[in-house]
Amino acid sequence: MATQDPRNADRLRLAQELRDLQVAIRGTRSASSLNVQNEPSCRYSDITAALDRFDPHILHFSGHGGEDVLYFEDVQGIAKAVKKQALASVLRHQKELQLVILNACFSLDQGQAFADAVGLAIVSEGSISDQDVIDFSREFYTALGHGQRSYIEAFERAKSALEMTGEMKVHLLRRETPDEQDLRNIYFEVPFDSNKNHVKRAAIANQLEQLFRISSENGMFQAQRVVLHGLGGSGKTESAVRFAEHHRQDYTAIFWVYGADEARLHDGFARIGRAVFSERNEFATDYVNEAQIWFTKNKRWLLIVDNVNDQPALDVLRRRYLKGGMEGHILLTSRNPTASAQWQGVEVADMEQSEAINLLSNITGREFQAETQIMLDLLADLGHLPLAIDQAGSYIAATEISIGKYHLLFQDKKTHLLQQVPSTLYNHDSQETVMTTWEMSFQRIEEVDLPASQLLLMMAVFSHHDIPLDMLELTDDSLRYWVSNGEFEPLPEDQEWVSITMKQTLQSHLRLREALRTLKSYSFIRYKPSGESFSLHPLVHYWASHRLKSYSARQDLIMCSIGVVASSFGKEERMPPIAVPYGSGDVASLRLWPWREYRALVPHAHRCMHHVTQLDTLKQSMAHLSLSLLQVFEYSSTSEEPEQTFRVHKDFAHEVIDFVETHGKDDDHFLDINIVLWRLTRAAVCMCQKAGMRRNTLCPRCIKAFSGATNILRGLKYSKLISPETTARVKAASLCLLLVLFLSGARFARLDLLYYRKLREIDGLRGYPTFSIPNEEPFNTWFSTPSALRSRLEQYVDSFARYLQVRSPELHGGRIDHNLAQDVSSYYERLCGTNSEEYRRSVWYLTTSLQEKQEWSQVEAYLEPLRG
Repeated sequence: MATQDPRNADRLRLAQELRDLQVAIRGTRSASSLNVQNEPSCRYSDITAALDRFDPHILHFSGHGGEDVLYFEDVQGIAKAVKKQALASVLRHQKELQLVILNACFSLDQGQAFADAVGLAIVSEGSISDQDVIDFSREFYTALGHGQRSYIEAFERAKSALEMTGEMKVHLLRRETPDEQDLRNIYFEVPFDSNKNHVKRAAIANQLEQLFRISSENGMFQAQRVVLHGLGGSGKTESAVRFAEHHRQDYTAIFWVYGADEARLHDGFARIGRAVFSERNEFATDYVNEAQIWFTKNKRWLLIVDNVNDQPALDVLRRRYLKGGMEGHILLTSRNPTASAQWQGVEVADMEQSEAINLLSNITGREFQAETQIMLDLLADLGHLPLAIDQAGSYIAATEISIGKYHLLFQDKKTHLLQQVPSTLYNHDSQETVMTTWEMSFQRIEEVDLPASQLLLMMAVFSHHDIPLDMLELTDDSLRYWVSNGEFEPLPEDQEWVSITMKQTLQSHLRLREALRTLKSYSFIRYKPSGESFSLHPLVHYWASHRLKSYSARQDLIMCSIGVVASSFGKEERMPPIAVPYGSGDVASLRLWPWREYRALVPHAHRCMHHVTQLDTLKQSMAHLSLSLLQVFEYSSTSEEPEQTFRVHKDFAHEVIDFVETHGKDDDHFLDINIVLWRLTRAAVCMCQKAGMRRNTLCPRCIKAFSGATNILRGLKYSKLISPETTARVKAASLCLLLVLFLSGARFARLDLLYYRKLREIDGLRGYPTFSIPNEEPFNTWFSTPSALRSRLEQYVDSFARYLQVRSPELHGGRIDHNLAQDVSSYYERLCGTNSEEYRRSVWYLTTSLQEKQEWSQVEAYLEPLRG
């Protein structure tokens, strides 16, 4: 019995432990056969001397311990740490030594080393109390002293007694048998060879090691189940292979089973059963059962079940093949993240940038220091997806093409390159490519959940990033549209843009969630932390776009996607903003009008614009909705997109307007007016006007806008406008055309004034005074007050007319009319509210006029409520 109680450590009750031990032995029948030798204040050198002198069967150590050390005393009685591994190595040479008892804190750490050295070791877990140590020692030696119990039986008696009275957790560790040690060489069934291109993914490896509690210092072994889940091509199988390879010596056996379906599961378990049963030279009828028996009777094994993607296969695995009492480790790879609901989950996402760089360098055998930015751009386009990097690296290595040329080729021939089978060992399925790996999953989804498969293809029309759930949910207003008389009415059957199947899915929150759950089960989508939106991997998005081209219901899905996004705008927001300008750089710096709830729609609306012109036919409802997409240009007035990209979007805006004008319904007067208003909206921000160029040098698009407005007004019949069937909205829209044309300059003045004299007689628009082109007359006296108008809509039009005056300071000597700006902001506050886009824009002009007067306190008073 070696005891240590250094004077610079907490004092232990070692004397009482020795006394109780000796008393317990004296009361046993075989007391004479137990000889206790005590070595107090023990130094490390004393241990070796005592072992040589006494040649004991049991070494009982009592003292202080740490996570990987035992504390002895030096010549001054001060604690001196000694590595447990070093002491275990010394004990290995003691021929008579049969048992080591380590009554010290944290002796479980490296306890297996002592068991392997002498045969048996009794160790404790975590910190322990003096009284528990004393009680355990007394019970153990009492049982041993009666001469009828082995070490193991004595341990079990002492452990049982301790569990009733104390909190000390003790373990008996045994030396592995030669058969167990040999299993490492017999059963290592990993079907893939070492991979020179492998890049360690530290975050994944660390999570696995933590969950499996594997380390060189851990002698315990507990059952654990973990699932590696992620998108196809993300490197799940590779991570499992390298974990098995790295931790081969931590297991007595490692088995590999393919889990794609029940047939492969059965074959894999039967193969294991034949392997473990063949040792007995007998014949078995149920090798699956033999495998299950072996897993139950043995520990320290690892079973990897690869590619368990489908829920039925996962259910079969749990229900038929995995049994209670299997004390080993099981590691699954799956595209289905829902498996982590029952087991521990580790997500295998895209590679970190440094990992992606290393993988590309390993595969190509090149360093890209001179082309670093090109390499980073390429990896970003590949989405840091290991399979895609494997394909790119294989192609570069085989063709010896430069990375710059490959990147250009990739942008032009993406589909062709993503169909190239990689030639490296990194891709474990030699026939798998980015374009094929998701096709099998899609076909499976198509079989079991058709709405989910169609929803995935619809997402090809959206942006791949940050798709809001509420955008996908159809409301009552979603299935309404502006009809030709200017009313907002339900869609008739012949104007519906969504199929019956998709309508049932998108109108039901439960069915939509179920469809998204199906897509998530194959890792096609990934939810944001808030759970209110989700994203697709950029290459999945590209694959879906490619797949949509050959889909039989392609036109229906494109139309549905456009309808979903455009109908997400509110009723009023689907109308043109009537030539409201973007604003200048000062607007961007003030950030007065964020995109509100429509900010999330901006990237999706931009994408949808690119698909409008792909429609073969254009329903009237879809014509109106397609124009609604242009609203995003108003809500992204301070766009952070690169100018080149933004110009592309603006070009598509004009293409959408042209397409709707060409394919829209001929007798839809309200659509005609809206088309012209949208043209005028685009003209308001055209560079030809922003640069202050003369009216007779307008660009062709602006000329078309103003000419179109003129033609609309010329074509209007007075009788139509005064008809009781003509709604206030049509009248107001006509007036908007007139106001915009009037402000465009004297070129259209004569037409404006003649037509205006007719408009002012129309019921509901009375109150406008007769006016002429101003000379000295103040501009803000031209119009009546909103209170003289009949409807809120017409009040809105009048307020907008005043807003146009405010934002045209050239009419007031180059300065903003402060009083008029204040009136406009008051009108918008009353009509639209302080959270409205209209109010925020009017406040900008108002505060600009206040800044000119250096009224800073008033500026702050207006801006402070808007900062949130």
